[in-house]
Amino acid sequence: MLLPQLQEVNALPCDTGSPRDALEADAEFSGLSFELLTPDWTSKRGIYDPANVAERATWVRRWLRDRAEDRIVGEQARLSVGSAGKKCAGGGGH
Repeated sequence: MLLPQLQEVNALPCDTGSPRDALEADAEFSGLSFELLTPDWTSKRGIYDPANVAERATWVRRWLRDRAEDRIVGEQARLSVGSAGKKCAGGGGH
C-alpha cells in the first residue's frame, strides 16, 4: 500500500513522486495498492507542502492507530500498531 502522506519532505525533483499511472505501469510496483494516491500527491501543495509535514505525520499516526491489524509487515519495514496501554514490538507501551 502506498501512502502519499509518507512522501519525502523536500520539493526537490528526486523527492517528488511520480504520477499514479506511471507507477501502475512500472512492473517494480506490481502488487501494491495505489488506491490512496490522489491526483495531486506529487504537487507539493496543500497537505503535501513541505511546511505541512507535521500535519501529514499526525494523519499517518491516526491512520495507523485506526487500522484493524496488530502488525503491518512490508518488504522493508515492519510496524507494530499500538494504542494507550498496549505493548508494541520493542517492549514499550504507547
